[in-house]
Amino acid sequence: MTQGSTATFQVTLTSQNGFQGEVPLSLADGQDPVPQGLSIASTDPSPISLFPNASVQVTVTLSADAQLAPGTYRLTLRAQGGSVVQEKPLTVQVVQPPVEVHPSLLEVQMSNSGHYGFLSGSVTFRLFVRPPSNLSNYVLLEVRGPNGESVGGLSLNPGSVYVDPQRENTYTITLSVTSGGAQENVAKFWVPGDNPLRLRLKAGQTVEEVPITLRVVASPPGLVWSGRYMSDWGVKASPFPIAADSQGNVFGMLLHLTANTTYAPYIPYILGLAPDGRVLTKFPLEGITIPGNYPVEARKAVALDSQGNIYALVATTVSGRNVLILRKVSQSGATFWEVQIDPADVEWNHHSSRVAVGPEGRVYLSYGLSNYPQNVPPYGVVEAREGATGALIWRREFIATRTTPPDPQGNTTTYRVETHAMNGLVVGPDGSVYVAGEAFGNLFESLYGASNPNDSVSGSGWVAKLDPADGSIVWGRQFIGQLPPPYTGSAYPVDIALTPDGSRLYMVGGTSMNFPPYTNQGFQDGLLMVFDAQSGTLLNYKLYGGPSSDGLGGLGFTPDGRYVYLVYTSRFPAVLKVSTDTLDLQNPVWTYPAGEALWGVWRNPLVVSGAGGEFVYVPFSLASGPDGLQRILP
Repeated sequence: MTQGSTATFQVTLTSQNGFQGEVPLSLADGQDPVPQGLSIASTDPSPISLFPNASVQVTVTLSADAQLAPGTYRLTLRAQGGSVVQEKPLTVQVVQPPVEVHPSLLEVQMSNSGHYGFLSGSVTFRLFVRPPSNLSNYVLLEVRGPNGESVGGLSLNPGSVYVDPQRENTYTITLSVTSGGAQENVAKFWVPGDNPLRLRLKAGQTVEEVPITLRVVASPPGLVWSGRYMSDWGVKASPFPIAADSQGNVFGMLLHLTANTTYAPYIPYILGLAPDGRVLTKFPLEGITIPGNYPVEARKAVALDSQGNIYALVATTVSGRNVLILRKVSQSGATFWEVQIDPADVEWNHHSSRVAVGPEGRVYLSYGLSNYPQNVPPYGVVEAREGATGALIWRREFIATRTTPPDPQGNTTTYRVETHAMNGLVVGPDGSVYVAGEAFGNLFESLYGASNPNDSVSGSGWVAKLDPADGSIVWGRQFIGQLPPPYTGSAYPVDIALTPDGSRLYMVGGTSMNFPPYTNQGFQDGLLMVFDAQSGTLLNYKLYGGPSSDGLGGLGFTPDGRYVYLVYTSRFPAVLKVSTDTLDLQNPVWTYPAGEALWGVWRNPLVVSGAGGEFVYVPFSLASGPDGLQRILP
């Protein structure tokens, strides 16, 4: 048998003098002592039972540690039943394996380099090829996964060696490890920590494999892997909505182009990926097609419940009308139920509808409606539905108003104005519902004075807490910046999230206005606000940006709530890790430079999952190119 392997042999036990009972087997000293690292791993059957005047054939499996010295060991195989002991000589010859890697545990320290935050590192090991290996002449080297699958981000130098089959061959090999990229046609990527792998040696039809373990050690920030999904999916460029479970599996909604023609319709797909980038599931949302003129706005949101079921929110057209479809599906694509928001027209603009699942399994969605035939301005809606059936539980509308100046008779008119409730939706640990939006009139606070319907006014942002029982408003807060007349601007949310303990509500977005003591630095700055989740009190706010158009487009927290991750969208986009104690955006704990990967993105969701918050995902789009997803080392 070879070092680090097992070997089997058979032995027959026969009952003598009517013996009945169990008979364990063991190794005992013979002419040589039993070496450490050699043992009986198992027997079949187990336990071994003998009956009077009967025999049993036993298959014995020996195990030899990789560190066991080669040589011949003359030992004793002992069978003992009660006071009866039988022994037979057993000779075990241990030889070196024909292919060996030393060390078999390869540890590589990764470093962050380059504008795109790629991680890279290398480790050197020795490779031995000996008789009786069947390899000869030029042998190709390759690293594969434990099941033979391809693994991205790994390469060997040299990639081939010459083997003399008559002697022991020794080689020095360097394994290079880099952030896995989509340019590789791979089944999965490496991940931080221990990666079980196999070194494959191939010469013609002859293949030998040896197990190795790659231990990746890296300090944040950095890119673990980045996948793009155009070749399989035919997707237009845009960040896609994602959700992740507690195990780090991430699910998103992509679009598949049905034909390579202008304005050809799209089919929405669900794609599920493991933390190492393996595809777990992919399936179309059967029966739903997306018009080709606005595909980006069609993929509204995805969410997961505690059983792993997926809720997909899609905007499309039915009989010439814009509708919103909420479908609950399993991870294999089976549909549980579907509801359609109709007959009002769903907005197809940059405002993002959302879906969220509460701790009790109830599903919530926020969206905007516009009754164009009745010339009613857009208004926001939040719904609560049964998770099991999709049945409506309650519905809450958000409608802001303004008032005209007095006419000569002193009369005024209050009228509805544009209101959105689609820029953030989250459910707290206690089931409370939080929603965010934008308004061009007074919703919760009197921010707007008298004005006529056609007057140009600034847009304001708002957040609200709803009672999950009936959707009643627990508190609502509205905010707007300052600009000298006659200039107007906007302040709007893009996303909201609760700290892990549910005590504070964070909002990220953008503004073209001043928020004293902060002055707008360019066309638009990122806006960060923190509210007390119980009372709605504004606890803190920050502006962040430079001379160009900037924004904050996504956020997530470490499990202990000490740090918040912020997606900074600008000409030079990045992910920032910031202390929640200081909220010092100018001096973050680290900055992950995303390069062009987030270019032009108005909203870019960020998802954190895992018991230790070890899985951080950010979808991306290029200025021109496919949908993509990044896993970032936090």
